[in-house]
Amino acid sequence: METVLIAYDLWDVIEFGMKSNSGLVDESEREEDETGSIPGEAQTVSTESKIKNSKALSLIQGVLSDGEGLDQYLAKFFETINNLNHMERIMASTPLRQQLSIMRQSLFDEGLLDHEQVSYLETLENEDDPDFIENVFTLFLRDSTKYIDSIEKALETSPVDYPIMERMMYRLKGSSASIGASKINGETNTLRKFFHDGDMESGKASLQKLKAEHANFKEKLVVYVGMLKQAKLSEY
Repeated sequence: METVLIAYDLWDVIEFGMKSNSGLVDESEREEDETGSIPGEAQTVSTESKIKNSKALSLIQGVLSDGEGLDQYLAKFFETINNLNHMERIMASTPLRQQLSIMRQSLFDEGLLDHEQVSYLETLENEDDPDFIENVFTLFLRDSTKYIDSIEKALETSPVDYPIMERMMYRLKGSSASIGASKINGETNTLRKFFHDGDMESGKASLQKLKAEHANFKEKLVVYVGMLKQAKLSEY
């Protein structure tokens, strides 16, 4: 959902808040001035419009189900804002290594990374290969993006290029398992099952969900890798 907020320029709401969760202006501010205008109306309408537009984008990205109304969306919206503000306060007052530990744990808690697999990979990093973890994660992000793009292109060809799709899904499944990218691995398995069963419509929907999951994972992993590099540089 963070990606949605950025896309629709809603970070001003995170920083300054709204007058209420419903986005309504206080009654005293709705009284018309001498010119007949309603103070704050234009800004409120603009913000409400952005929130509704971001809901539409959330539906596309699989963040929100179509059965959920604007009230449910707003609840998720403000929950995200509160979580982001809370994390920002923690990070601002925490040493770099501790920030890194907090973010690492959050990736496990959200199910984005598998603790056991990442812990194993960390044991492979040594003096001969001090940047092993960063390199493995960076390589995965590069390759997985290519695999997903290839799957989508193969699906759009006529006739559908099933051999390419199968090859790319197999590679994505293996690479996501190797770094412990749990959610991406799970979505890839679901995608393969739909296409193997010949359920093209469910397969296409599953691909969009995989793309949204990958975008979310990539956004957070890039930050984590950057913090890893920064922490190591600060220790030299």
